[in-house]
Amino acid sequence: MTGIDDAMVQDSPVFSEIAMEVFSMLNGRIFVAHNVNFDYSFIKHHLAIAGYHYKASKLCTIQLSRAIRPGLLSYSLGKLCDALEIELNNRHRAGGDADATVLLFQQLLQWDIEGVVPAFLERGNIEPQVVPDTLRDDFEQVPNKPGVYYFHNDKGQAVYVGKANDLKKRVAQHFKRKKR
Repeated sequence: MTGIDDAMVQDSPVFSEIAMEVFSMLNGRIFVAHNVNFDYSFIKHHLAIAGYHYKASKLCTIQLSRAIRPGLLSYSLGKLCDALEIELNNRHRAGGDADATVLLFQQLLQWDIEGVVPAFLERGNIEPQVVPDTLRDDFEQVPNKPGVYYFHNDKGQAVYVGKANDLKKRVAQHFKRKKR
């Protein structure tokens, strides 16, 4: 899909060599991307492997575009850029897609007269689940990948077994507050 081959990246550093720099650039900032959870999960995962705990507020330009510019035929980055006359060079390359996403986000900020962006940030920062502090460290170790999970009682006995395509998301659902 991208046309990137081994020869093109043979002299590039491995992620662990740049993890500290990436973490320093991202830490304490809002993570903005087109289909944000896809990119965020990769960054978070690889930073964790390198020993960094990364958690950020996120904004998705797909969701923002749908809210601020409803009614478009497609919200894929390419079609969205075409419809909104945003230049998109080097499609499916990190640099090209990132440049286009920045331009798209800047446009969305200008068009956002209803306060959609702040509302999305506030909504995204509300913890959807209430994981007890005593379990928080264990919960943070749960991966966003398919698998089987077990809940144990105080005696170490398995009291519940579940399976999921996204373990972290599914386990989090067990801790959601019920609406009254």
